[in-house]
Amino acid sequence: MIRIFVLSVAVSVALADPVTNFKDCGSVSGKINSLDITPCASSTCQFPRGKNVSVVIAITANAQVTQAKTVVHGIIDGINTPFPINQPDACEDMTCPVNSGSSVTYENSIFVRTIFPEVGASDLTFKYFKQLTMLRAFVVCLIAAVAFADPVPNFKDCGSVSGKITSLDITPCASFPCLFPKGKNVSVSITITASAQVTSAKTEVHGIIAGILTPFPLAQPDACKDMTCPVNSGSDVTYTNQILVQEVYPKIRLVVKWEIQDQSGQDFICFEVPAEITD
Repeated sequence: MIRIFVLSVAVSVALADPVTNFKDCGSVSGKINSLDITPCASSTCQFPRGKNVSVVIAITANAQVTQAKTVVHGIIDGINTPFPINQPDACEDMTCPVNSGSSVTYENSIFVRTIFPEVGASDLTFKYFKQLTMLRAFVVCLIAAVAFADPVPNFKDCGSVSGKITSLDITPCASFPCLFPKGKNVSVSITITASAQVTSAKTEVHGIIAGILTPFPLAQPDACKDMTCPVNSGSDVTYTNQILVQEVYPKIRLVVKWEIQDQSGQDFICFEVPAEITD
Protein backbone atom coordinates (compact mmCIF):
# COMPACT_ATOMS: atom_id res chain seq x y z
CA MET A 1 0.00 0.00 0.00
CA ILE A 2 1.40 3.39 -0.97
CA ARG A 3 1.71 5.78 1.96
CA ILE A 4 0.62 9.32 1.35
CA PHE A 5 2.61 12.46 2.02
CA VAL A 6 0.21 15.41 2.03
CA LEU A 7 1.27 18.95 2.83
CA SER A 8 -0.82 22.08 2.23
CA VAL A 9 0.01 25.76 2.43
CA ALA A 10 -2.00 28.79 1.35
CA VAL A 11 -0.04 31.94 0.61
CA SER A 12 -1.61 35.27 -0.26
CA VAL A 13 0.26 37.73 -2.46
CA ALA A 14 1.09 40.03 0.44
CA LEU A 15 4.17 38.09 1.60
CA ALA A 16 7.83 38.58 2.43
CA ASP A 17 10.90 36.57 1.42
CA PRO A 18 11.40 34.24 3.32
CA VAL A 19 7.69 33.72 3.89
CA THR A 20 6.77 33.48 7.57
CA ASN A 21 3.05 34.28 7.57
CA PHE A 22 1.70 31.72 5.14
CA LYS A 23 -1.51 29.87 5.98
CA ASP A 24 -1.35 26.12 6.40
CA CYS A 25 -4.45 24.89 4.57
CA GLY A 26 -4.49 21.25 5.65
CA SER A 27 -1.08 19.60 6.00
CA VAL A 28 -1.59 15.90 6.76
CA SER A 29 1.59 13.87 6.44
CA GLY A 30 4.29 16.53 6.49
CA LYS A 31 5.29 19.79 8.12
CA ILE A 32 6.70 22.88 6.41
CA ASN A 33 9.68 24.15 8.35
CA SER A 34 10.47 27.07 6.05
CA LEU A 35 9.13 28.55 2.82
CA ASP A 36 11.00 30.92 0.49
CA ILE A 37 9.46 32.58 -2.59
CA THR A 38 11.55 34.62 -5.02
CA PRO A 39 10.82 37.35 -5.99
CA CYS A 40 8.96 38.42 -2.86
CA ALA A 41 11.16 41.01 -1.16
CA SER A 42 8.43 43.36 0.11
CA SER A 43 4.97 43.27 1.61
CA THR A 44 3.56 42.60 -1.87
CA CYS A 45 5.14 39.92 -4.03
CA GLN A 46 5.97 41.25 -7.50
CA PHE A 47 5.81 38.56 -10.18
CA PRO A 48 7.08 40.08 -13.47
CA ARG A 49 5.72 38.57 -16.64
CA GLY A 50 8.39 36.74 -18.61
CA LYS A 51 10.26 35.76 -15.42
CA ASN A 52 10.37 32.72 -13.14
CA VAL A 53 8.92 32.55 -9.63
CA SER A 54 11.05 30.21 -7.47
CA VAL A 55 9.81 28.26 -4.46
CA VAL A 56 12.04 26.53 -1.87
CA ILE A 57 10.40 24.48 0.89
CA ALA A 58 12.05 22.68 3.80
CA ILE A 59 9.78 19.81 4.86
CA THR A 60 9.75 17.21 7.61
CA ALA A 61 7.86 14.07 6.59
CA ASN A 62 5.82 11.91 8.93
CA ALA A 63 5.08 9.27 6.29
CA GLN A 64 7.13 7.76 3.47
CA VAL A 65 6.93 9.29 -0.02
CA THR A 66 8.02 7.03 -2.87
CA GLN A 67 6.58 8.86 -5.88
CA ALA A 68 5.53 12.47 -6.38
CA LYS A 69 4.24 14.93 -8.95
CA THR A 70 3.77 18.70 -9.14
CA VAL A 71 0.60 20.51 -10.19
CA VAL A 72 0.23 24.31 -10.22
CA HIS A 73 -3.13 26.13 -10.36
CA GLY A 74 -4.44 29.66 -10.17
CA ILE A 75 -7.64 29.84 -8.14
CA ILE A 76 -10.03 32.45 -9.47
CA ASP A 77 -13.32 32.80 -7.57
CA GLY A 78 -12.99 29.19 -6.48
CA ILE A 79 -12.11 27.86 -9.96
CA ASN A 80 -8.82 25.96 -10.37
CA THR A 81 -7.04 27.12 -13.53
CA PRO A 82 -3.95 25.04 -14.40
CA PHE A 83 -0.57 26.67 -14.90
CA PRO A 84 1.87 24.93 -17.24
CA ILE A 85 5.06 23.53 -15.70
CA ASN A 86 8.17 22.21 -17.43
CA GLN A 87 8.10 18.78 -15.80
CA PRO A 88 5.68 17.35 -13.23
CA ASP A 89 7.94 14.81 -11.52
CA ALA A 90 8.45 16.28 -8.04
CA CYS A 91 11.17 13.72 -7.33
CA GLU A 92 13.27 15.69 -9.82
CA ASP A 93 12.92 18.64 -7.41
CA MET A 94 13.70 16.80 -4.16
CA THR A 95 15.37 13.54 -3.14
CA CYS A 96 13.02 10.53 -3.21
CA PRO A 97 12.10 8.37 -1.41
CA VAL A 98 11.43 10.59 1.60
CA ASN A 99 11.41 8.51 4.77
CA SER A 100 9.11 9.22 7.67
CA GLY A 101 10.82 11.51 10.19
CA SER A 102 13.39 12.80 7.70
CA SER A 103 13.75 16.32 6.29
CA VAL A 104 13.86 17.20 2.61
CA THR A 105 14.23 20.38 0.58
CA TYR A 106 11.95 20.85 -2.42
CA GLU A 107 12.92 23.44 -5.07
CA ASN A 108 10.92 24.40 -8.15
CA SER A 109 9.85 27.40 -10.23
CA ILE A 110 7.00 28.45 -12.49
CA PHE A 111 7.23 30.78 -15.45
CA VAL A 112 4.99 33.86 -15.41
CA ARG A 113 3.92 33.96 -19.03
CA THR A 114 3.78 37.25 -20.90
CA ILE A 115 0.14 36.53 -21.84
CA PHE A 116 -0.93 36.61 -18.17
CA PRO A 117 -2.87 39.81 -17.33
CA GLU A 118 -1.41 42.47 -15.04
CA VAL A 119 -3.35 42.50 -11.78
CA GLY A 120 -2.70 44.18 -8.44
CA ALA A 121 -2.41 42.65 -4.99
CA SER A 122 -5.96 43.67 -4.11
CA ASP A 123 -7.32 41.58 -6.98
CA LEU A 124 -4.82 38.76 -7.04
CA THR A 125 -4.74 35.48 -5.26
CA PHE A 126 -2.50 32.87 -6.79
CA LYS A 127 -2.61 29.23 -5.72
CA TYR A 128 0.47 27.10 -6.19
CA PHE A 129 -0.24 23.38 -5.80
CA LYS A 130 2.45 20.78 -5.38
CA GLN A 131 0.91 17.36 -5.61
CA LEU A 132 3.13 14.67 -4.11
CA THR A 133 2.13 11.01 -4.45
CA MET A 134 -0.01 9.28 -6.98
CA LEU A 135 -3.17 9.53 -4.91
CA ARG A 136 -3.26 12.63 -2.72
CA ALA A 137 -1.80 16.13 -2.74
CA PHE A 138 1.20 17.91 -1.33
CA VAL A 139 -0.03 21.46 -1.81
CA VAL A 140 1.75 24.79 -1.68
CA CYS A 141 -0.50 27.69 -2.57
CA LEU A 142 -0.22 31.20 -3.85
CA ILE A 143 -3.73 32.43 -4.57
CA ALA A 144 -4.80 34.76 -7.33
CA ALA A 145 -8.23 36.09 -8.18
CA VAL A 146 -8.73 38.36 -11.14
CA ALA A 147 -10.91 41.38 -11.40
CA PHE A 148 -11.33 42.48 -15.00
CA ALA A 149 -12.11 45.25 -15.98
CA ASP A 150 -28.75 47.31 -25.67
CA PRO A 151 -25.63 48.47 -27.92
CA VAL A 152 -22.02 47.96 -26.90
CA PRO A 153 -20.04 50.96 -28.19
CA ASN A 154 -16.66 50.39 -26.54
CA PHE A 155 -15.95 46.68 -27.04
CA LYS A 156 -12.39 45.58 -27.81
CA ASP A 157 -11.67 44.31 -31.32
CA CYS A 158 -9.32 41.37 -30.72
CA GLY A 159 -8.08 40.73 -34.24
CA SER A 160 -10.78 40.94 -36.91
CA VAL A 161 -9.11 40.12 -40.24
CA SER A 162 -11.63 39.65 -43.06
CA GLY A 163 -14.45 41.74 -41.60
CA LYS A 164 -15.19 44.91 -39.63
CA ILE A 165 -17.72 45.17 -36.81
CA THR A 166 -19.96 48.17 -37.48
CA SER A 167 -22.34 47.54 -34.57
CA LEU A 168 -22.58 45.12 -31.65
CA ASP A 169 -25.60 44.42 -29.44
CA ILE A 170 -25.44 42.11 -26.40
CA THR A 171 -28.49 41.28 -24.29
CA PRO A 172 -28.30 41.58 -21.31
CA CYS A 173 -25.52 44.18 -21.11
CA ALA A 174 -26.76 47.50 -19.72
CA SER A 175 -23.25 48.46 -18.59
CA PHE A 176 -19.78 46.99 -18.09
CA PRO A 177 -19.18 44.42 -16.88
CA CYS A 178 -22.07 42.71 -18.69
CA LEU A 179 -24.14 40.79 -16.11
CA PHE A 180 -25.01 37.27 -17.32
CA PRO A 181 -27.49 35.45 -15.01
CA LYS A 182 -27.10 31.70 -14.68
CA GLY A 183 -29.83 29.71 -16.44
CA LYS A 184 -30.47 32.50 -18.99
CA ASN A 185 -29.45 33.05 -22.60
CA VAL A 186 -27.03 35.77 -23.71
CA SER A 187 -27.94 37.09 -27.16
CA VAL A 188 -25.45 38.64 -29.56
CA SER A 189 -26.24 40.60 -32.73
CA ILE A 190 -23.37 41.88 -34.89
CA THR A 191 -23.46 43.94 -38.08
CA ILE A 192 -20.34 43.20 -40.13
CA THR A 193 -18.82 44.63 -43.29
CA ALA A 194 -16.76 41.99 -45.10
CA SER A 195 -13.36 42.85 -46.60
CA ALA A 196 -12.97 39.39 -48.19
CA GLN A 197 -15.35 36.67 -49.31
CA VAL A 198 -16.55 34.27 -46.62
CA THR A 199 -17.86 30.95 -47.91
CA SER A 200 -18.01 29.06 -44.62
CA ALA A 201 -17.54 30.08 -40.99
CA LYS A 202 -17.62 28.79 -37.44
CA THR A 203 -18.22 30.39 -34.05
CA GLU A 204 -15.90 30.06 -31.06
CA VAL A 205 -16.61 31.57 -27.65
CA HIS A 206 -14.14 31.59 -24.75
CA GLY A 207 -13.95 32.99 -21.26
CA ILE A 208 -10.56 34.53 -20.44
CA ILE A 209 -9.54 33.92 -16.83
CA ALA A 210 -6.05 35.05 -15.79
CA GLY A 211 -5.03 35.03 -19.45
CA ILE A 212 -6.17 31.44 -19.94
CA LEU A 213 -8.84 30.64 -22.56
CA THR A 214 -11.71 28.46 -21.31
CA PRO A 215 -14.15 27.34 -24.05
CA PHE A 216 -17.90 27.91 -23.71
CA PRO A 217 -20.04 25.15 -25.26
CA LEU A 218 -22.24 26.15 -28.21
CA ALA A 219 -25.43 24.45 -29.36
CA GLN A 220 -24.00 24.53 -32.89
CA PRO A 221 -20.78 26.16 -34.16
CA ASP A 222 -21.78 26.69 -37.83
CA ALA A 223 -21.82 30.49 -38.12
CA CYS A 224 -23.48 30.28 -41.55
CA LYS A 225 -26.63 29.17 -39.71
CA ASP A 226 -26.48 32.51 -37.85
CA MET A 227 -25.85 34.72 -40.91
CA THR A 228 -26.31 34.48 -44.67
CA CYS A 229 -23.41 32.79 -46.49
CA PRO A 230 -21.53 33.31 -48.71
CA VAL A 231 -20.66 36.84 -47.65
CA ASN A 232 -19.16 38.81 -50.55
CA SER A 233 -16.31 41.28 -50.08
CA GLY A 234 -17.68 44.78 -49.48
CA SER A 235 -21.13 43.59 -48.42
CA ASP A 236 -22.83 43.84 -45.04
CA VAL A 237 -24.22 40.92 -43.07
CA THR A 238 -25.99 40.56 -39.73
CA TYR A 239 -24.97 37.72 -37.41
CA THR A 240 -27.22 36.70 -34.51
CA ASN A 241 -26.55 33.97 -31.95
CA GLN A 242 -26.97 33.14 -28.28
CA ILE A 243 -25.35 31.03 -25.58
CA LEU A 244 -26.86 29.58 -22.43
CA VAL A 245 -25.22 30.57 -19.14
CA GLN A 246 -25.35 27.17 -17.49
CA GLU A 247 -26.41 26.74 -13.87
CA VAL A 248 -23.17 24.89 -13.08
CA TYR A 249 -21.04 27.94 -13.92
CA PRO A 250 -19.57 29.70 -10.87
CA LYS A 251 -20.23 33.34 -10.06
CA ILE A 252 -17.10 34.92 -11.52
CA ARG A 253 -15.75 37.91 -13.40
CA LEU A 254 -14.07 37.23 -16.72
CA VAL A 255 -13.57 38.52 -20.24
CA VAL A 256 -15.73 36.99 -22.98
CA LYS A 257 -13.95 36.47 -26.30
CA TRP A 258 -16.26 35.87 -29.29
CA GLU A 259 -14.82 34.86 -32.65
CA ILE A 260 -16.24 34.02 -36.08
CA GLN A 261 -13.57 32.23 -38.09
CA ASP A 262 -13.73 32.03 -41.88
CA GLN A 263 -12.96 29.12 -44.19
CA SER A 264 -9.19 29.73 -43.90
CA GLY A 265 -9.26 29.74 -40.08
CA GLN A 266 -8.73 33.50 -39.86
CA ASP A 267 -10.94 35.67 -37.69
CA PHE A 268 -13.76 37.12 -39.75
CA ILE A 269 -14.46 39.14 -36.61
CA CYS A 270 -13.31 38.98 -33.00
CA PHE A 271 -14.46 41.03 -30.00
CA GLU A 272 -13.93 40.98 -26.24
CA VAL A 273 -16.12 42.40 -23.45
CA PRO A 274 -15.81 42.24 -19.65
CA ALA A 275 -18.59 40.19 -18.02
CA GLU A 276 -19.75 38.76 -14.71
CA ILE A 277 -21.75 35.56 -14.20
CA THR A 278 -24.43 36.12 -11.56
CA ASP A 279 -27.25 34.20 -9.86
